[in-house]
Amino acid sequence: MILTIDHRTTYTYTDRVFLEPQTIRLVPRSDAMQHCHTFSLNVIAPTPAGQARIIDLDGNPAVAIWFDRLTDRFEIITRSVVETLCTNPFNFLLSLSEEVPFDYPYEANFLLQPNLQHDTVSNPVRLMAKHLADSTNHEIIPFLAALTSWIFQNIEQVVRDEGEPFTSEKTLQSKVGSCRDTAVLFMDACRTLGLATRFVSGYVLHTGAAETERHLHAWAEVFLPGAGWKGFDPSRGLAVSDAHIAVAAGYTPGLAAPVSGSFRGKEASSQLSFSISLNEFFSLDAALAAHEGQSPEQQFQFQSQQQSQSQFQGQSQMQSF
Repeated sequence: MILTIDHRTTYTYTDRVFLEPQTIRLVPRSDAMQHCHTFSLNVIAPTPAGQARIIDLDGNPAVAIWFDRLTDRFEIITRSVVETLCTNPFNFLLSLSEEVPFDYPYEANFLLQPNLQHDTVSNPVRLMAKHLADSTNHEIIPFLAALTSWIFQNIEQVVRDEGEPFTSEKTLQSKVGSCRDTAVLFMDACRTLGLATRFVSGYVLHTGAAETERHLHAWAEVFLPGAGWKGFDPSRGLAVSDAHIAVAAGYTPGLAAPVSGSFRGKEASSQLSFSISLNEFFSLDAALAAHEGQSPEQQFQFQSQQQSQSQFQGQSQMQSF
């Protein structure tokens, strides 16, 4: 599947502020699941003092930008052409035990420690995970499928542009959550059974029933020996394949934030607006030609806005998904 993505992000401030260095994690990954053919970042305002392509702590491709002047607006446009490659998300063979609770080999377990942490996971989430494991004879793939399906069927999907993800306990108790909330619930349930997980931000071609506009999306990945990191989307009730485009992953949602950084300004508050357009093409040449031939303004078809709470000097700013 070949997709073009146009994404405009705008922060407006109630007073002139100084932007500290910002990290932009909106570069689509290039790996076994997808290939990013082109990516461009245009900083509309303010003019940056410099920028650099980087690889962040979790191996995500990103762009770091820094500034040398005051501004009342921070606006960027990213554009990319991505080819998704995974048509069968279950095309793999596990190389170790196929049962949960699961133990990784020493080397993998050492590296995956942050992705396995579950000390703060509540008992109701642990019991839910255990019940699903029991009902699937503790087999890993049936368990992951059952967990994905259970969350999809039992948690009402909503669009929630503001705030950090809910705790897994709150999502389970309220039976309501956004895609990032259900991703966290999925991750915590897996971690209680020894499965390493990470949070993924990106885009999805097909919007959910609760969505009337295009938003960033979130799901989870599980590390399976012999298969690597495999994606599961509990807000859609399915394994991740070629309709998903990943841009960043981290063992916490904050490490996959599309835009992160801070600003200095006395009691300044900010408002975030964003526009995202995804279009599918049947050939790479057609996608590249369309992408080069149209301005970003011509591509934007979906609008949404987020009003943030007051943000004080030095507080981090993030775009929700």
